[in-house]
Amino acid sequence: MGMSGRKKKILLLHGCGPKPVEDELHQVWRDALLEGLKRDESKLKDKFADVDSEFFHYAENFEPFMEPEFDPSLDMENRRLALRELVNLEKAREFRRRNYDALPGKSAAKEFLMDAGASVGLGGLLVKKKLPELHDYLSGGAWGEQVRVRLQESLERSLAEGEDVLVIGHCLGSVIGFDALWSLSREKELLDRVSVFVSMGSPLSDRSVQGRLQGSSKNGVERYPNNISRWYNLSAEDDYVCHDKTVRDDFKAMLDHRMVSEIEDFTIYNLAVRYGRSNAHSSVGYLVHPRMAKILADWIRA
Repeated sequence: MGMSGRKKKILLLHGCGPKPVEDELHQVWRDALLEGLKRDESKLKDKFADVDSEFFHYAENFEPFMEPEFDPSLDMENRRLALRELVNLEKAREFRRRNYDALPGKSAAKEFLMDAGASVGLGGLLVKKKLPELHDYLSGGAWGEQVRVRLQESLERSLAEGEDVLVIGHCLGSVIGFDALWSLSREKELLDRVSVFVSMGSPLSDRSVQGRLQGSSKNGVERYPNNISRWYNLSAEDDYVCHDKTVRDDFKAMLDHRMVSEIEDFTIYNLAVRYGRSNAHSSVGYLVHPRMAKILADWIRA
């Protein structure tokens, strides 16, 4: 139970790219969230143990896009190594530009390419080339609908039971989360709202993606989900997936029509190092970041 007396539930959705097995990936996500709390909100770390979480793993559908040499056990080892190095940063203030600039292999080239492409109307082509899993999902593959339905059913159960729900979606996971919330809000009576929706390294700010969301063919309020209380969007410097760092301007109609209480964008420095190089898109780097720790702490306390 949370401090409000309501049972707390987190729904987690991973992003593009090959992934380790479900249980191990779920655990490293929880570990990253817990480490952020231990660093910045240590009094709440025991409360986090009481928070239930459900992980939506669908990377088996990415097999056509996977490199044949992918080793899931090595990948998990590297994720844990990245988390251990981030845990060595003992103060929230260490997650700043000076430390980010010192990382090996840091580059803004991919972000610049996506920005430039989007500005001349090539966003869709670049999504297809750089994020084939996202493109496959947006193209209507059957697996995408299956994941959405699973998430929608879980949301419906949790909200019907009065649980306090936090949804965290990384990359493609934020798109699936948004779509499932839209579908639920249009197919069912409003049971309750998700307390917090967090998008990390999200392509939801990309116009080519927005044009293919579940509600994109609708007009006015029908375009948007009406079951989110607060939406926080985390975008890391040099993360090419979220080359446009803000969603508030794109989804301002949700505020104008009083469909959501708050939409807030945060640009952060993701200090994760994967395979010896800076990886500004790393889910672990987002999950352990001080901004995420504050969002999580505020939700637990509510």
